[in-house]
Amino acid sequence: IGTTAFIDAVAYDQSIGATDIRFSTYSGSSWNSNMVTFQHTGRVGIGTSSPAQKLHLYDATAGDVALKIETSSGGDPTLYLTSQTANRSGIISFQDNGINAGRIIYSHNGDNMDFYTVGIGASHLELSLNETNGAVFRTKVGIGTTTPDYKLEVESTTDADLVSIKSTAIANNTQLRLGISGND
Repeated sequence: IGTTAFIDAVAYDQSIGATDIRFSTYSGSSWNSNMVTFQHTGRVGIGTSSPAQKLHLYDATAGDVALKIETSSGGDPTLYLTSQTANRSGIISFQDNGINAGRIIYSHNGDNMDFYTVGIGASHLELSLNETNGAVFRTKVGIGTTTPDYKLEVESTTDADLVSIKSTAIANNTQLRLGISGND
């Protein structure tokens, strides 16, 4: 396509007749040869000629690589994690240099949404959300603080009420129960 872009069929493995398709562009004085690659395996690489997954985005520069899902009017931008098999999980995995650094997992079997961090060589379930148990935290919870000293710590920088306990079921029957396990 002139001197500003080209589409190239690249022989990947001639013994099996496999061919990749690559799109490249010309930028002033050099070719950007790995703009988009459609591999014979069905994988698509943007910025790489050897995608490791069905869709692989790569940027060799030090900048951020982002995926943008946008709608111009109406409709909600949506990302679906879907399995065609029952009782599977949807997983978002975070990595540093190829090493797991954290995960968000929705497990259909149990309807849990779990948030994990990775400590020294071990994965820690920090927060689990489900309809039966509500929110279950592994460690301390801070409201108004990022460094709680207790299992639950509420801080405020104003004179506003810190905690409000209300009941709409029975008039004048709001309770705060403190006790020792087995004695409450």
